[in-house]
Amino acid sequence: MPRPVLASLLLVTLSCSAGDDTAGDSATSAPPATLAHAVADPGGPQWPSFGHDPANTRTNVHETAIAADTVGDLRPRWELDELVGVTGTPTVVDGVAGVYRALDRDTGEIVWEATLTPGSAFGGDIGSAAFVDGTIVVASNVGDPATNAPTNVTHVFGLDAATGEQRWRSEQYDGLVFAPVSAVPGVAFVGTTDGLLLAFATASGEELWRHEVPNQVGCGPSIVDGTVLWGYGFVLFGPHGPGGLVAFGVE
Repeated sequence: MPRPVLASLLLVTLSCSAGDDTAGDSATSAPPATLAHAVADPGGPQWPSFGHDPANTRTNVHETAIAADTVGDLRPRWELDELVGVTGTPTVVDGVAGVYRALDRDTGEIVWEATLTPGSAFGGDIGSAAFVDGTIVVASNVGDPATNAPTNVTHVFGLDAATGEQRWRSEQYDGLVFAPVSAVPGVAFVGTTDGLLLAFATASGEELWRHEVPNQVGCGPSIVDGTVLWGYGFVLFGPHGPGGLVAFGVE
C-alpha cells in the first residue's frame, strides 16, 4: 500500500546569505501543503524535550487553558531571577553556569539542582535537555574554573529526574554542545560543534552510535517514522561553511 503523502512531508528551514540565489523563485511557486498529519502527539500533555516530541513539532495539542481567546490574559505567576543565563527550552514533566535545576512548575521553587561542570562563556549546559525513561539527559560544556574560559570539551549526563542524582556521565568529547538533546525510549541523540552526531543508551550512558559530518552541529534531530533527520552547518562566528541534512534509517 502506498504511504500517504502527508506522512512523508518534511519541513526544513535553511539559512541563506544575502548573495545566495539558489532559492530563486521556486520558493514562492511550490504548491501549498496541508500539515494536519504533521501535528504529533507522542509528547502527550507534558513537554519532555526541546521540540515537545520526537518529530519536533513544538506543539502541545493537549493544552486547552491557553488558547486564542485566553492568551491575552497571560500574567506572571512566578519568576526565578539572578541566574547566569538561560538558553534552553524548559523541560516540563510530572543555565550556562554548569548547574542544572529542577523547579516546581506551579511555584518556581527549586526542587533540586545538580552541578555538572565548571561554567564558561560557552557553557555549562546551554542546549535543552530531554526527559526519557525517568532520566534527564543533558550536555554540559567544560569551562576552566580559574579563568572561566572555554576548554572546548564537553560531557553528556544522565540525571535522576526525581532527585537530580547523577546516574551516569559520558566520556569527554572534543567540541561543544549548543544543540538540544533529542530522544526516543532507550536512546538519546546529541550533536557537537566538532561535527559529531552521537547516540547514547539512556540507562547507562554507553555510546551506541556515531557519525561524522563536515561542519558544526547546532540542532537536535527529528526522529519520526523510523527515520532520524539531522542537519549540520551551524556557525557561531565567521562565514558559514558547508551545510546539509542527513536522513538515517536502520538497514
